[in-house]
Amino acid sequence: KFKARLVADGNTQKYLVDFDRVFSAVVKPATIRLLLIIAAALDLDLCQVDIKQAYLQSELKEDLYMRVPPGLSPYDADGRPVCCKLRRALYGCKQSGKLWADEFAKFLVDYGFTRSTIDTCLFTLRSSDGFIILCAIYVDDAAIAHNSGKTYQAFLKSLSKRFPVDDRGTLQWLLGVSITRDRG
Repeated sequence: KFKARLVADGNTQKYLVDFDRVFSAVVKPATIRLLLIIAAALDLDLCQVDIKQAYLQSELKEDLYMRVPPGLSPYDADGRPVCCKLRRALYGCKQSGKLWADEFAKFLVDYGFTRSTIDTCLFTLRSSDGFIILCAIYVDDAAIAHNSGKTYQAFLKSLSKRFPVDDRGTLQWLLGVSITRDRG
């Protein structure tokens, strides 16, 4: 399967001119272990979702320009040189990770999740028919532990309306670690 990606040349960005913070949402290893322990102790289902093209989901706040990508004419119809003004974050921009993390966290909080004060990548949701613990936000992946299929499906439906989502089903791999369960 071939993919083409447009990646910005972030090494030309200047601090406090083009960006102010560099950040990426990465869950703490201790939080992952805690999530797996709670899921095993309470016999919760573990699922995984991946947000496709995550960085493109957030809009840039700064005016950021880049050269025309190879293969396209760097001149307009009148022969004047042109450049591209970015409206959305691209892979390679210094602030893309921070913007995406803020966008995803805003969606989760607006949905009703509560953000942990200990690990900013851990969100919990309690509902009348069950609860969901959303954890392991590692850039664009999330591991979800839940005890209510109905609550999980409602959340997944809402998530897929906002972002392009790849539902990976039962959690099998998390940050290079194989997850196997013996529920017997």
